[in-house]
Amino acid sequence: MIDNDIRKEFELLNKQFGEGSIMLGDIYPKDKLDVISTNSIGLDFKTGIGGIPKGKITEIFGIESSSKSTMCAHICANAQSAGGLAYYADGEHCIDSGYFTDIGVDMNNLAISQPDNMETALNILEKVIQLNKFSVIIFDSIAALSTKAELSGGVEDVQMGDKARLLGRHFRRIVPIIKKSNTAVVYVNQTRSSIGGYGYSVETPGGKALKFAADMRIELKIAASQVKVGTEPIGSKIRARIVKNKLSKPFGEWEFLSIWGKGIVREADLLEIAEQHKIIERKGSWYVYNEDNIGQGLYNAISYLENNKSVYKEIEDKVRRLLGMSNV
Repeated sequence: MIDNDIRKEFELLNKQFGEGSIMLGDIYPKDKLDVISTNSIGLDFKTGIGGIPKGKITEIFGIESSSKSTMCAHICANAQSAGGLAYYADGEHCIDSGYFTDIGVDMNNLAISQPDNMETALNILEKVIQLNKFSVIIFDSIAALSTKAELSGGVEDVQMGDKARLLGRHFRRIVPIIKKSNTAVVYVNQTRSSIGGYGYSVETPGGKALKFAADMRIELKIAASQVKVGTEPIGSKIRARIVKNKLSKPFGEWEFLSIWGKGIVREADLLEIAEQHKIIERKGSWYVYNEDNIGQGLYNAISYLENNKSVYKEIEDKVRRLLGMSNV
C-alpha cells in the first residue's frame, strides 16, 4: 500500500526533478493517440489506430521506387490540411516541389533542410522537435546520409559502426521529448540484401537502434511494377506490411495504387473497401453505387469520385463507420 509518507516523498522528488517525474498509476495520463493519414485508407485501417501516430517514432522502409518519399509527402500534406506544420529533412536532396505541390503539400509552409552529413541532420532534427511546433517531422533518409568520419576519411577508414552508435545516442535523447511534443517523427530507410548462413536476408542501414526505438515499422514493396490503363503504364501497386506495431496488432498488410505524378490514390482504396463491404457493386466492368453507374473500369471510377466530392464523402463516411474509423 502506498501510504501518505510515500506520497510526501513523491512530492519532494517531483519538486527536485520536475513535475510528473514520478506518479501513481491512477493519475498516469491515458494516451489518446492523434494520427496522420498515410493517404491510403486501407493502410490506415491496418495500423489499428488510423494512421501514423503523433508523439511516436515510425520507420518507413523499402527498396528504391517503392513510394517511401511519396508516402511521406502525403503525410506532410495531410498534417498541413489538419492545421499542423511539417518539417522535411531531405538528406537525399531530391524534393521535387512540383510533385509535392501536386500531392497537396503547401510548399510555402513546409520547412526543409538539406544537410550534408548525419550529425548535422540529427542535431537540427532534435532542435526542431524541441520547438514543440510541428505536427510531423520527416527524416529522409537514414541510408542516404554519411557521418563526418565517412566523408572525411578514405574508403579504408570507414567504420561501419559509426552511424549505428550515432543513431543510438540520438534515440536515447529524443524518445522522452517526442511524446511531450506530440510530433509524429518518421524516419525513411532503404533495404539491403545480405547473404548469411541462412541464405538471403533483408537488412536496413543504421544498426538496430531505430528498430528498437520505432513504435511502428512499415515495409513497402513493389507488388506490381506497372499498372496500366489500356496499354499505357500509369503507376505501380505497392504492398505495405506493418512489421512492428507497439500500438495495435502487427503484420497487417495492404496494397495501394501509386500513380506516377499523382501519388497514393485514396479513391482506389475506397472503391476496393466499399466493394468488399457491398457498398459498391461490380456489374461486369462497371462500378455501381446506389444503382448508378459511376465508372467503367477502375480508372474511370477513380475519376468520377475525384470529380464528385459529395459522393466520395458519402461513401467514405459509410466505409469509416464500418471499419470503426469514424473518429479518425
